[in-house]
Amino acid sequence: MKFLSKFLKLSVICVSLFILPCCNCEKAQISQQETSEAPVKKKLVVVNVADQDTYNECHIKGSAQLDFDKVENVFADVDRDTPIVTYCANYQCSASGAVAQMLKDMGFTNVKAFEAGMAEWYQKGLPVEGNCMHQDKKSVSPYLIAENVKHDDEQDNDIVIISIDQLKSEMEQAGLLA
Repeated sequence: MKFLSKFLKLSVICVSLFILPCCNCEKAQISQQETSEAPVKKKLVVVNVADQDTYNECHIKGSAQLDFDKVENVFADVDRDTPIVTYCANYQCSASGAVAQMLKDMGFTNVKAFEAGMAEWYQKGLPVEGNCMHQDKKSVSPYLIAENVKHDDEQDNDIVIISIDQLKSEMEQAGLLA
């Protein structure tokens, strides 16, 4: 069983190495060139932590997609004071808080999570990129129009949660929604 688990992990890594160079990284907020020179400090980095297909379908204008398993590599050389906001699909997706916590654990000092996610952003009619359509291309993706209910679960980390108005304001100040 351990052999199968190790084999599976190794297979995923190998496949990632072949697929990664083919991805379209033009919209990424943090480029390889920037990270190879010196610590990068941006006005604001907004990161969608949903999978690539979901990001391509519909995302906040000016945000970048980041796979959960690439957080440490992508942010290794980024200035630790860089303001970062993570988001995912909606309140039911816990990835935004998890990635924000990972970044805090890496020493980032200005990390926030937008827990209402893409669903609230879309429902408020704020700027998006992508067609926001379900795979059938005939209807809006269900998660974007479903009721987006915040759970009153205890937050067991020290991540700052921001509202849609706070995110919109920070993005406007950083020139990401211009």
